[in-house]
Amino acid sequence: IVSSTVTYPLDLIRTRLAVQGEGKERRYRNIRHAFFTIIKEEGGLFSGCLFRGLGPSLIGIAPYIGLNFAVYEGLKGYVMTYYLAETAGHKLRTLTHERDLPVIIKLTC
Repeated sequence: IVSSTVTYPLDLIRTRLAVQGEGKERRYRNIRHAFFTIIKEEGGLFSGCLFRGLGPSLIGIAPYIGLNFAVYEGLKGYVMTYYLAETAGHKLRTLTHERDLPVIIKLTC
């Protein structure tokens, strides 16, 4: 959520540049011009003009973060319980610590 808040002004500017159109409809020349135009015309640096729409964006991110965490923890628990030894013929074994997993398996989760 912190990263989304910090990068939101750039996302706002990117969105405005993408939807502005071409030719005479074009309002901003580049990212720098868009940044200063928004600040000048919509209220200044500390007015919050670069953070308009942040609330709905964060509300949309919260379920994603929760789902991502739940899936990760579920997969990690599954792998910890049912990790099969690499050598053929070994039986299924139960791991007690996350550090027992090889790096490649940790990256899979």
